[in-house]
Amino acid sequence: MTLTHAAFLIFVCSVAASYGWGMRGAVIGGEKGALLPGALIGMSIALFSGIDALRDNWQLYAAAGALAMGYGGFEPYAQTADFMLHDSAPYASMKKCFAGLFIKGANWFGIAAGIFSLSLGALSGKYYKTADIIILFALIPFIQLLGIKIFNKPFDRKNGVFPKIYFSRGSREEWGGNLLTMLAVFALAAIRKDFVTLIFVLTGIVFGGVGWFFSMWLCHKASKMKKRYVDSWKIMEFAYGAVGGLAFSVCFALNYGRISAAYSGVYTVTANGIKGADFLAWAAFAIVIIMAIQYPLEKKTNEKTQRALELTERAVYYSLLLCLCVLGNMKAARLTVFPVILWVLYEENAFDGRITVLFRRPAAGKAVLTVLFALSVIGEIFIPGGYTPVMTIVMYTAAYIVSDLLYFVLKFRKPGAYCTVHAYFLTLSTVLIIIFV
Repeated sequence: MTLTHAAFLIFVCSVAASYGWGMRGAVIGGEKGALLPGALIGMSIALFSGIDALRDNWQLYAAAGALAMGYGGFEPYAQTADFMLHDSAPYASMKKCFAGLFIKGANWFGIAAGIFSLSLGALSGKYYKTADIIILFALIPFIQLLGIKIFNKPFDRKNGVFPKIYFSRGSREEWGGNLLTMLAVFALAAIRKDFVTLIFVLTGIVFGGVGWFFSMWLCHKASKMKKRYVDSWKIMEFAYGAVGGLAFSVCFALNYGRISAAYSGVYTVTANGIKGADFLAWAAFAIVIIMAIQYPLEKKTNEKTQRALELTERAVYYSLLLCLCVLGNMKAARLTVFPVILWVLYEENAFDGRITVLFRRPAAGKAVLTVLFALSVIGEIFIPGGYTPVMTIVMYTAAYIVSDLLYFVLKFRKPGAYCTVHAYFLTLSTVLIIIFV
Protein backbone atom coordinates (compact mmCIF):
# COMPACT_ATOMS: atom_id res chain seq x y z
CA MET A 1 0.00 0.00 0.00
CA THR A 2 1.47 3.34 -1.03
CA LEU A 3 1.49 6.35 1.27
CA THR A 4 -1.03 8.13 -0.99
CA HIS A 5 -3.36 5.13 -0.93
CA ALA A 6 -3.12 4.86 2.85
CA ALA A 7 -3.76 8.60 3.31
CA PHE A 8 -6.83 8.45 1.08
CA LEU A 9 -8.23 5.42 2.93
CA ILE A 10 -7.67 7.10 6.31
CA PHE A 11 -9.36 10.28 5.07
CA VAL A 12 -12.43 8.44 3.74
CA CYS A 13 -12.85 6.31 6.89
CA SER A 14 -12.43 9.28 9.23
CA VAL A 15 -14.96 11.40 7.32
CA ALA A 16 -17.43 8.51 7.05
CA ALA A 17 -17.18 7.59 10.74
CA SER A 18 -17.40 11.22 11.91
CA TYR A 19 -20.61 11.64 9.92
CA GLY A 20 -22.01 8.27 11.00
CA TRP A 21 -21.28 8.74 14.69
CA GLY A 22 -22.77 12.22 14.71
CA MET A 23 -25.88 10.96 12.94
CA ARG A 24 -26.14 8.13 15.45
CA GLY A 25 -26.42 10.73 18.20
CA ALA A 26 -28.92 12.77 16.20
CA VAL A 27 -31.35 10.12 14.99
CA ILE A 28 -30.80 6.83 16.83
CA GLY A 29 -28.92 6.14 20.04
CA GLY A 30 -28.00 2.85 21.63
CA GLU A 31 -26.43 -0.15 20.01
CA LYS A 32 -28.52 -0.11 16.83
CA GLY A 33 -27.62 3.51 16.18
CA ALA A 34 -23.98 2.41 16.05
CA LEU A 35 -24.74 0.20 13.04
CA LEU A 36 -24.47 3.24 10.76
CA PRO A 37 -20.89 4.33 11.57
CA GLY A 38 -19.77 0.70 11.71
CA ALA A 39 -21.21 0.00 8.27
CA LEU A 40 -19.61 3.14 6.85
CA ILE A 41 -16.18 2.14 8.19
CA GLY A 42 -16.41 -1.45 6.92
CA MET A 43 -17.77 -0.31 3.56
CA SER A 44 -15.03 2.31 3.12
CA ILE A 45 -12.21 -0.09 3.96
CA ALA A 46 -13.54 -2.84 1.68
CA LEU A 47 -14.21 -0.63 -1.34
CA PHE A 48 -10.96 1.34 -1.15
CA SER A 49 -8.67 -1.40 0.14
CA GLY A 50 -7.23 -2.23 -3.26
CA ILE A 51 -7.94 -5.92 -2.59
CA ASP A 52 -10.30 -7.42 -5.18
CA ALA A 53 -11.96 -9.94 -2.85
CA LEU A 54 -12.82 -7.21 -0.33
CA ARG A 55 -14.11 -4.79 -2.96
CA ASP A 56 -16.24 -7.41 -4.74
CA ASN A 57 -17.76 -8.66 -1.46
CA TRP A 58 -17.98 -5.28 0.28
CA GLN A 59 -21.38 -6.00 1.83
CA LEU A 60 -19.86 -8.71 4.06
CA TYR A 61 -17.33 -6.33 5.57
CA ALA A 62 -19.82 -3.47 5.87
CA ALA A 63 -22.22 -5.80 7.70
CA ALA A 64 -19.49 -7.11 9.99
CA GLY A 65 -18.40 -3.56 10.81
CA ALA A 66 -21.97 -2.48 11.47
CA LEU A 67 -22.94 -5.31 13.80
CA ALA A 68 -19.55 -5.39 15.54
CA MET A 69 -19.93 -1.72 16.45
CA GLY A 70 -23.26 -2.44 18.12
CA TYR A 71 -21.77 -4.06 21.23
CA GLY A 72 -20.45 -0.80 22.62
CA GLY A 73 -23.90 0.71 22.37
CA PHE A 74 -25.01 -1.52 25.24
CA GLU A 75 -23.17 0.90 27.51
CA PRO A 76 -24.65 4.17 28.82
CA TYR A 77 -22.03 6.91 28.89
CA ALA A 78 -23.92 10.21 29.25
CA GLN A 79 -23.96 10.01 33.05
CA THR A 80 -20.28 9.07 33.05
CA ALA A 81 -19.49 12.18 30.99
CA ASP A 82 -21.57 14.26 33.41
CA PHE A 83 -18.93 13.75 36.09
CA MET A 84 -16.76 16.13 34.07
CA LEU A 85 -19.26 18.27 32.17
CA HIS A 86 -21.02 19.33 35.36
CA ASP A 87 -17.78 20.05 37.16
CA SER A 88 -19.46 22.26 39.75
CA ALA A 89 -21.96 19.58 40.82
CA PRO A 90 -21.48 17.72 44.12
CA TYR A 91 -21.02 14.43 42.27
CA ALA A 92 -18.35 15.81 39.88
CA SER A 93 -15.26 13.61 39.56
CA MET A 94 -12.72 13.85 36.77
CA LYS A 95 -11.12 10.55 37.81
CA LYS A 96 -14.42 8.68 37.66
CA CYS A 97 -15.27 10.30 34.32
CA PHE A 98 -12.02 9.40 32.60
CA ALA A 99 -11.75 5.94 34.18
CA GLY A 100 -15.30 5.08 33.10
CA LEU A 101 -14.94 6.50 29.61
CA PHE A 102 -11.61 4.73 29.10
CA ILE A 103 -13.08 1.35 30.06
CA LYS A 104 -16.24 1.82 27.99
CA GLY A 105 -14.42 3.27 25.00
CA ALA A 106 -11.71 0.61 25.09
CA ASN A 107 -14.36 -2.11 25.16
CA TRP A 108 -16.37 -0.46 22.39
CA PHE A 109 -13.61 -0.05 19.83
CA GLY A 110 -11.73 -3.12 21.04
CA ILE A 111 -14.70 -5.39 20.31
CA ALA A 112 -15.64 -3.63 17.07
CA ALA A 113 -12.10 -3.66 15.67
CA GLY A 114 -11.57 -7.24 16.82
CA ILE A 115 -14.72 -8.65 15.23
CA PHE A 116 -14.17 -6.68 12.02
CA SER A 117 -10.64 -8.07 11.77
CA LEU A 118 -11.95 -11.51 12.71
CA SER A 119 -14.23 -11.28 9.67
CA LEU A 120 -11.20 -10.44 7.51
CA GLY A 121 -9.44 -13.55 8.76
CA ALA A 122 -12.48 -15.81 8.61
CA LEU A 123 -13.57 -14.75 5.11
CA SER A 124 -10.07 -15.20 3.72
CA GLY A 125 -10.30 -18.85 4.73
CA LYS A 126 -6.86 -18.76 6.33
CA TYR A 127 -7.27 -18.63 10.11
CA TYR A 128 -10.62 -19.94 11.31
CA LYS A 129 -12.82 -22.98 10.98
CA THR A 130 -16.58 -22.68 10.62
CA ALA A 131 -16.99 -24.25 14.07
CA ASP A 132 -14.78 -21.52 15.62
CA ILE A 133 -17.12 -18.78 14.46
CA ILE A 134 -20.33 -20.61 15.36
CA ILE A 135 -19.11 -21.47 18.87
CA LEU A 136 -17.84 -17.93 19.54
CA PHE A 137 -21.09 -16.19 18.62
CA ALA A 138 -23.24 -18.86 20.28
CA LEU A 139 -21.33 -18.26 23.52
CA ILE A 140 -21.28 -14.45 23.40
CA PRO A 141 -24.78 -13.92 24.91
CA PHE A 142 -23.76 -16.09 27.88
CA ILE A 143 -20.35 -14.41 28.11
CA GLN A 144 -22.14 -11.08 28.26
CA LEU A 145 -24.37 -12.25 31.11
CA LEU A 146 -21.38 -13.68 33.00
CA GLY A 147 -19.44 -10.44 32.72
CA ILE A 148 -22.42 -8.43 33.92
CA LYS A 149 -22.87 -10.83 36.82
CA ILE A 150 -19.21 -10.50 37.86
CA PHE A 151 -18.64 -6.77 37.37
CA ASN A 152 -22.00 -5.02 37.17
CA LYS A 153 -24.00 -6.56 40.01
CA PRO A 154 -25.70 -5.89 42.35
CA PHE A 155 -27.92 -3.32 40.67
CA ASP A 156 -31.14 -2.08 42.25
CA ARG A 157 -31.95 1.40 41.05
CA LYS A 158 -35.04 1.82 43.25
CA ASN A 159 -33.18 1.08 46.47
CA GLY A 160 -29.94 2.78 45.48
CA VAL A 161 -27.85 -0.41 45.37
CA PHE A 162 -25.05 -0.28 42.79
CA PRO A 163 -21.89 -2.27 41.95
CA LYS A 164 -18.62 -1.48 43.75
CA ILE A 165 -17.02 -0.33 40.48
CA TYR A 166 -19.61 2.00 39.00
CA PHE A 167 -19.35 4.96 36.63
CA SER A 168 -22.90 6.31 36.47
CA ARG A 169 -25.50 7.81 38.78
CA GLY A 170 -28.45 5.51 38.11
CA SER A 171 -27.99 3.81 34.73
CA ARG A 172 -27.57 0.08 34.31
CA GLU A 173 -23.94 -0.57 33.32
CA GLU A 174 -22.81 -3.55 31.26
CA TRP A 175 -19.12 -2.91 30.66
CA GLY A 176 -18.30 -6.22 32.35
CA GLY A 177 -20.10 -8.15 29.63
CA ASN A 178 -18.30 -6.22 26.93
CA LEU A 179 -14.95 -6.72 28.64
CA LEU A 180 -15.32 -10.51 28.66
CA THR A 181 -16.60 -10.45 25.06
CA MET A 182 -13.52 -8.56 23.95
CA LEU A 183 -11.29 -11.02 25.80
CA ALA A 184 -13.10 -13.94 24.13
CA VAL A 185 -12.44 -12.48 20.66
CA PHE A 186 -8.82 -11.85 21.62
CA ALA A 187 -8.43 -15.39 22.96
CA LEU A 188 -9.81 -17.02 19.80
CA ALA A 189 -7.50 -14.89 17.65
CA ALA A 190 -4.53 -15.87 19.83
CA ILE A 191 -5.40 -19.57 19.62
CA ARG A 192 -5.66 -19.40 15.82
CA LYS A 193 -2.53 -17.21 15.55
CA ASP A 194 -4.44 -14.41 13.83
CA PHE A 195 -1.96 -11.67 14.73
CA VAL A 196 -3.77 -9.04 12.67
CA THR A 197 -6.86 -9.38 14.86
CA LEU A 198 -4.73 -9.20 18.02
CA ILE A 199 -3.27 -5.91 16.75
CA PHE A 200 -6.74 -4.62 15.79
CA VAL A 201 -8.07 -5.32 19.29
CA LEU A 202 -5.15 -3.57 20.97
CA THR A 203 -5.43 -0.62 18.59
CA GLY A 204 -9.15 -0.39 19.31
CA ILE A 205 -8.47 -0.39 23.05
CA VAL A 206 -6.00 2.49 22.79
CA PHE A 207 -7.97 4.62 20.33
CA GLY A 208 -11.31 3.87 22.01
CA GLY A 209 -10.10 4.73 25.50
CA VAL A 210 -7.75 7.63 24.84
CA GLY A 211 -9.92 8.97 22.02
CA TRP A 212 -12.73 9.61 24.43
CA PHE A 213 -10.40 11.70 26.58
CA PHE A 214 -9.71 13.91 23.59
CA SER A 215 -13.29 14.17 22.32
CA MET A 216 -14.75 14.78 25.78
CA TRP A 217 -12.10 17.44 26.43
CA LEU A 218 -13.30 19.18 23.26
CA CYS A 219 -16.88 18.85 24.47
CA HIS A 220 -15.95 20.35 27.85
CA LYS A 221 -14.18 23.30 26.23
CA ALA A 222 -17.06 23.95 23.84
CA SER A 223 -19.61 23.84 26.67
CA LYS A 224 -17.87 26.83 28.27
CA MET A 225 -18.34 29.02 25.19
CA LYS A 226 -20.69 31.96 25.65
CA LYS A 227 -22.00 32.08 22.08
CA ARG A 228 -23.53 28.69 21.47
CA TYR A 229 -23.26 28.41 17.70
CA VAL A 230 -21.93 24.93 18.16
CA ASP A 231 -23.36 21.96 20.02
CA SER A 232 -20.70 20.80 22.47
CA TRP A 233 -22.08 17.25 22.68
CA LYS A 234 -22.12 16.94 18.89
CA ILE A 235 -18.50 18.06 18.78
CA MET A 236 -17.69 15.11 21.02
CA GLU A 237 -19.63 12.73 18.76
CA PHE A 238 -18.10 14.04 15.55
CA ALA A 239 -14.60 13.86 17.03
CA TYR A 240 -15.05 10.41 18.54
CA GLY A 241 -16.41 9.05 15.27
CA ALA A 242 -13.38 10.41 13.43
CA VAL A 243 -11.14 8.69 15.99
CA GLY A 244 -12.92 5.40 15.29
CA GLY A 245 -12.46 5.73 11.54
CA LEU A 246 -8.83 6.64 12.13
CA ALA A 247 -8.26 3.57 14.34
CA PHE A 248 -9.67 1.07 11.84
CA SER A 249 -8.03 2.57 8.76
CA VAL A 250 -4.59 3.14 10.30
CA CYS A 251 -4.54 -0.41 11.66
CA PHE A 252 -5.66 -1.77 8.28
CA ALA A 253 -2.97 0.22 6.47
CA LEU A 254 -0.22 -0.91 8.84
CA ASN A 255 -1.28 -4.56 8.45
CA TYR A 256 -1.97 -4.34 4.74
CA GLY A 257 0.81 -6.76 3.81
CA ARG A 258 -0.53 -9.59 5.97
CA ILE A 259 -4.15 -8.94 4.98
CA SER A 260 -3.43 -8.85 1.24
CA ALA A 261 -1.30 -11.99 1.59
CA ALA A 262 -4.20 -13.79 3.30
CA TYR A 263 -6.43 -12.91 0.34
CA SER A 264 -3.90 -13.90 -2.29
CA GLY A 265 -5.76 -16.12 -4.75
CA VAL A 266 -9.13 -15.44 -3.07
CA TYR A 267 -11.64 -13.99 -5.51
CA THR A 268 -15.03 -14.93 -4.09
CA VAL A 269 -16.28 -15.43 -0.56
CA THR A 270 -18.83 -18.17 0.05
CA ALA A 271 -21.02 -19.21 2.94
CA ASN A 272 -18.46 -21.88 3.91
CA GLY A 273 -20.58 -24.63 2.43
CA ILE A 274 -23.50 -24.08 4.82
CA LYS A 275 -26.65 -25.51 3.28
CA GLY A 276 -29.71 -23.29 3.00
CA ALA A 277 -27.67 -20.09 3.46
CA ASP A 278 -30.32 -17.84 1.92
CA PHE A 279 -33.07 -19.43 4.02
CA LEU A 280 -31.05 -18.86 7.19
CA ALA A 281 -30.48 -15.23 6.22
CA TRP A 282 -34.15 -14.55 5.57
CA ALA A 283 -35.11 -16.38 8.78
CA ALA A 284 -32.73 -14.20 10.82
CA PHE A 285 -34.06 -11.09 9.08
CA ALA A 286 -37.64 -12.12 9.89
CA ILE A 287 -36.74 -12.57 13.56
CA VAL A 288 -35.19 -9.07 13.57
CA ILE A 289 -38.52 -7.64 12.39
CA ILE A 290 -40.59 -9.79 14.74
CA MET A 291 -38.52 -8.61 17.71
CA ALA A 292 -40.06 -5.15 17.22
CA ILE A 293 -42.88 -6.58 19.32
CA GLN A 294 -40.97 -5.34 22.36
CA TYR A 295 -41.75 -1.69 21.56
CA PRO A 296 -45.56 -1.77 21.97
CA LEU A 297 -45.10 -4.13 24.93
CA GLU A 298 -42.70 -1.88 26.86
CA LYS A 299 -45.43 0.01 28.73
CA LYS A 300 -47.45 -3.14 29.35
CA THR A 301 -44.75 -5.37 30.83
CA ASN A 302 -42.59 -5.31 33.93
CA GLU A 303 -38.89 -4.49 33.94
CA LYS A 304 -37.78 -8.14 33.95
CA THR A 305 -39.84 -8.95 30.84
CA GLN A 306 -38.56 -5.86 29.07
CA ARG A 307 -35.03 -6.84 29.96
CA ALA A 308 -35.54 -10.39 28.60
CA LEU A 309 -36.89 -9.02 25.32
CA GLU A 310 -33.96 -6.62 25.06
CA LEU A 311 -31.39 -9.36 25.61
CA THR A 312 -33.14 -11.64 23.11
CA GLU A 313 -33.08 -8.89 20.48
CA ARG A 314 -29.38 -8.37 21.07
CA ALA A 315 -28.70 -12.07 20.59
CA VAL A 316 -30.53 -11.94 17.25
CA TYR A 317 -28.58 -8.94 15.96
CA TYR A 318 -25.14 -9.45 17.47
CA SER A 319 -24.88 -13.23 17.54
CA LEU A 320 -27.18 -14.83 14.96
CA LEU A 321 -27.08 -12.23 12.18
CA LEU A 322 -23.45 -11.32 12.80
CA CYS A 323 -22.38 -14.97 12.83
CA LEU A 324 -23.97 -15.52 9.41
CA CYS A 325 -22.16 -12.49 8.00
CA VAL A 326 -18.76 -13.51 9.38
CA LEU A 327 -19.30 -16.98 7.89
CA GLY A 328 -19.67 -15.39 4.47
CA ASN A 329 -23.45 -15.46 4.07
CA MET A 330 -23.87 -12.78 1.39
CA LYS A 331 -27.66 -12.67 1.66
CA ALA A 332 -27.43 -11.95 5.39
CA ALA A 333 -24.85 -9.24 4.71
CA ARG A 334 -26.94 -7.58 1.99
CA LEU A 335 -30.03 -7.62 4.20
CA THR A 336 -28.01 -6.07 7.03
CA VAL A 337 -26.32 -3.34 5.01
CA PHE A 338 -29.51 -1.89 3.51
CA PRO A 339 -32.91 -3.09 4.85
CA VAL A 340 -31.80 -3.66 8.47
CA ILE A 341 -30.02 -0.31 8.75
CA LEU A 342 -33.09 1.35 7.24
CA TRP A 343 -35.24 -0.68 9.63
CA VAL A 344 -33.58 0.78 12.73
CA LEU A 345 -34.42 4.24 11.39
CA TYR A 346 -38.00 3.06 10.88
CA GLU A 347 -38.12 1.78 14.47
CA GLU A 348 -36.93 5.09 15.86
CA ASN A 349 -39.52 7.09 13.95
CA ALA A 350 -42.41 4.65 14.30
CA PHE A 351 -42.09 3.53 17.91
CA ASP A 352 -40.05 6.07 19.87
CA GLY A 353 -42.22 9.18 19.72
CA ARG A 354 -40.83 10.91 16.63
CA ILE A 355 -43.82 9.79 14.57
CA THR A 356 -46.11 12.25 16.36
CA VAL A 357 -43.83 15.08 15.27
CA LEU A 358 -43.28 13.99 11.68
CA PHE A 359 -46.97 13.23 11.04
CA ARG A 360 -50.15 14.67 12.51
CA ARG A 361 -51.74 11.25 12.31
CA PRO A 362 -49.34 8.60 13.65
CA ALA A 363 -51.20 5.75 11.93
CA ALA A 364 -50.77 7.40 8.54
CA GLY A 365 -47.13 8.09 9.31
CA LYS A 366 -46.47 4.46 10.20
CA ALA A 367 -48.16 3.41 6.96
CA VAL A 368 -45.83 5.64 4.94
CA LEU A 369 -42.75 4.34 6.76
CA THR A 370 -43.93 0.75 6.35
CA VAL A 371 -44.29 1.20 2.60
CA LEU A 372 -40.80 2.71 2.32
CA PHE A 373 -39.29 -0.15 4.31
CA ALA A 374 -41.21 -2.74 2.27
CA LEU A 375 -39.87 -1.19 -0.91
CA SER A 376 -36.33 -1.56 0.41
CA VAL A 377 -36.93 -5.29 0.97
CA ILE A 378 -38.47 -5.69 -2.48
CA GLY A 379 -35.46 -3.94 -3.96
CA GLU A 380 -33.17 -6.41 -2.22
CA ILE A 381 -35.10 -9.26 -3.81
CA PHE A 382 -35.20 -7.97 -7.36
CA ILE A 383 -32.06 -5.84 -7.84
CA PRO A 384 -29.36 -8.13 -9.29
CA GLY A 385 -26.46 -8.28 -6.85
CA GLY A 386 -28.31 -6.16 -4.32
CA TYR A 387 -27.99 -2.45 -3.71
CA THR A 388 -24.89 -0.82 -5.17
CA PRO A 389 -22.44 1.19 -3.03
CA VAL A 390 -23.86 4.42 -4.48
CA MET A 391 -27.45 3.45 -3.63
CA THR A 392 -26.33 2.46 -0.14
CA ILE A 393 -24.38 5.64 0.60
CA VAL A 394 -27.30 7.75 -0.64
CA MET A 395 -29.62 5.93 1.77
CA TYR A 396 -27.14 6.36 4.63
CA THR A 397 -27.02 10.08 3.99
CA ALA A 398 -30.33 11.18 2.47
CA ALA A 399 -32.71 9.03 4.54
CA TYR A 400 -31.02 9.85 7.84
CA ILE A 401 -30.47 13.54 7.18
CA VAL A 402 -34.04 14.10 5.94
CA SER A 403 -35.45 12.26 8.94
CA ASP A 404 -33.44 14.31 11.40
CA LEU A 405 -33.94 17.58 9.53
CA LEU A 406 -37.71 17.18 9.40
CA TYR A 407 -37.84 16.28 13.06
CA PHE A 408 -35.99 19.38 14.20
CA VAL A 409 -37.75 21.73 11.76
CA LEU A 410 -41.18 20.51 12.79
CA LYS A 411 -40.22 20.83 16.45
CA PHE A 412 -39.50 24.50 15.68
CA ARG A 413 -36.01 24.40 17.08
CA LYS A 414 -34.31 27.80 17.15
CA PRO A 415 -31.36 28.42 14.82
CA GLY A 416 -27.86 28.37 16.20
CA ALA A 417 -26.11 25.13 17.02
CA TYR A 418 -28.78 23.29 15.01
CA CYS A 419 -27.67 25.08 11.82
CA THR A 420 -23.96 24.35 12.27
CA VAL A 421 -24.60 20.68 13.06
CA HIS A 422 -26.61 20.14 9.90
CA ALA A 423 -24.19 22.18 7.83
CA TYR A 424 -21.54 19.69 8.99
CA PHE A 425 -23.78 16.74 8.15
CA LEU A 426 -24.50 18.10 4.69
CA THR A 427 -20.83 18.85 4.03
CA LEU A 428 -19.61 15.39 5.02
CA SER A 429 -22.46 13.61 3.23
CA THR A 430 -21.68 15.55 0.04
CA VAL A 431 -18.02 14.56 0.29
CA LEU A 432 -18.98 10.90 0.80
CA ILE A 433 -21.37 10.82 -2.14
CA ILE A 434 -18.76 12.38 -4.43
CA ILE A 435 -16.13 9.85 -3.29
CA PHE A 436 -18.38 6.81 -3.61
CA VAL A 437 -19.76 7.86 -6.98
